[in-house]
Amino acid sequence: MPSSITTAIPTGILSDGPDWCIQGLIDIFTSEDGGPYFYNECANSTRGDVKTDFETLCCDGPVIDASRSLWSYRGNFSSYPLDIENLVCCREGGQLLPGGIGPIDNVKTQCEYGAKPTPLASVAATNSHNAMPFLVTYESALAGTADWTVTNSPTCLWINTVHPDVTMVEVTVPAAEITTLPPPTTDKFGNTIVTSTSSSSETVTEGRPSGSTTSTSSSAGARLTTRLSRASAIIAAVLCLNLLSNTWQL
Repeated sequence: MPSSITTAIPTGILSDGPDWCIQGLIDIFTSEDGGPYFYNECANSTRGDVKTDFETLCCDGPVIDASRSLWSYRGNFSSYPLDIENLVCCREGGQLLPGGIGPIDNVKTQCEYGAKPTPLASVAATNSHNAMPFLVTYESALAGTADWTVTNSPTCLWINTVHPDVTMVEVTVPAAEITTLPPPTTDKFGNTIVTSTSSSSETVTEGRPSGSTTSTSSSAGARLTTRLSRASAIIAAVLCLNLLSNTWQL
């Protein structure tokens, strides 16, 4: 496997035009533990774009804007000055994160404690075609108890790169290091997963796992969804950005 690859990513400030989304790759509300997975998309036919219009960059943790808080922005989001150079991948995979109940982090322009801040552009080799669920380990907050390891979904940035206002630039970045996890034996509640005896087609579409299904965004504009890493898998905060109506949808 090569140690680096050359690829193209958007450059410059994106505003007043191209659609973009920051959200979890896997739709955690419809996917089952261990699959089949339902995948989020940014494309929407009502906006006139299709899946192939978008380039993606994926992170094994949350994606933040280090220049301003995506959560606190109030205004016309179609004019939000999104600059990929300001986007940071807060890498959680391979890190031992603090456990227990901590204070609410109101600083949304920096990674939470324990995550490894990495320029999002530097992980451009990982995208929606090859990114996979990853393990996150939280340090036990109680003496004598084991650390807690959970499976999280990658967070991805989608940008409509066929838009005439988007400029692409070639970059050389480290090759993607993708680990395919074995199927889980228990669900999020600790119950044993009973595998189905029915047969299924063993096909792979665009590098996605067998039996995967795509869940298409139905919002009228770009959408931002953030998974709270310290909550259980059934608790998530969904924040939507609607470019056409220029309003927040919670």
